[in-house]
Amino acid sequence: MGKIGRIARTAIRKDFLLSFAGTFAAVLGIPATLVGMLGGHLSLGMTACLTLLAVSVSALVNRHKWSTKLPVKVIMPGKKTLRCPSDLNLTRESVKLARYEFGRNTISLSNYEPLRAKNPYILVCLLGGDGDFLGYFDVFPVKTTFAELFLQGRVSEKDLTHEDILTPQEMRQCKYVYIAGLAVCDSERQSGQVNAAILIWGLLKYLDHFYGTSKPYVFASAATGDGDNLLQSFNIPLICGSDTRADGQKMYGLYLSRDVIAERIACVPDYSLLCSIDWTPVKTQKPDRLPVPRRPGLPQKKRRSLSR
Repeated sequence: MGKIGRIARTAIRKDFLLSFAGTFAAVLGIPATLVGMLGGHLSLGMTACLTLLAVSVSALVNRHKWSTKLPVKVIMPGKKTLRCPSDLNLTRESVKLARYEFGRNTISLSNYEPLRAKNPYILVCLLGGDGDFLGYFDVFPVKTTFAELFLQGRVSEKDLTHEDILTPQEMRQCKYVYIAGLAVCDSERQSGQVNAAILIWGLLKYLDHFYGTSKPYVFASAATGDGDNLLQSFNIPLICGSDTRADGQKMYGLYLSRDVIAERIACVPDYSLLCSIDWTPVKTQKPDRLPVPRRPGLPQKKRRSLSR
């Protein structure tokens, strides 16, 4: 409450104080001067009444300056963006964040760039209103030969090369989709947790856009406890445990369809008014002059009600 008090006190503008003092001096000084010129003097009671009158008149005359509020700049968070395709700088930030979050069992930048060169749509980065990097997720449409070896636990993510993924022209007909990672900056802070929720929502929208019609088998490995909990919360079946795999990670997967995706989108907040999506065509419309909303739309159902 102390800060609110200071803000309220700063609202007493300097021009009000100066104008009030000038009016007060005039109302009080003119009668006193006239009485003095006539050779008289003001009694104590008359002086008190005259002072009260001066204060009242000054306040009345300058009340509009007291009530004038200081201009307040309303700061609204800028609309965030899910950028896809991304550029080299964003790829570098994503690889750095992945290394920080998941350790060395991730793809290096030198190995990642050939993958992105072959298919620019594998990486999606979340950007703030000022274009600052906030997090990412990446999804690989992989060929059947690599997918089968991966699901058997005989190869890991680090073994993935550009020869194992599909081009943008082939990805809409692919049969296997690997969700490689999802991470945010400042994950321990509330802002990071909000960005993580946006990325989860964005991932589901991404899967619906690129893979909703091909009905592929989508799979992901749980590299962390948070990832394990997230996959379980969306009721993704466990394929195999960590003890039978070369990468030592649990593997989850299920077949996608429009209904499967829609059911899970209904379980997360709707961030469409807070975050724009690059990979969908934008209709030409008048600029939106309204401020960016502060809250997303509420989920329509509970995750525990999801079917497999």
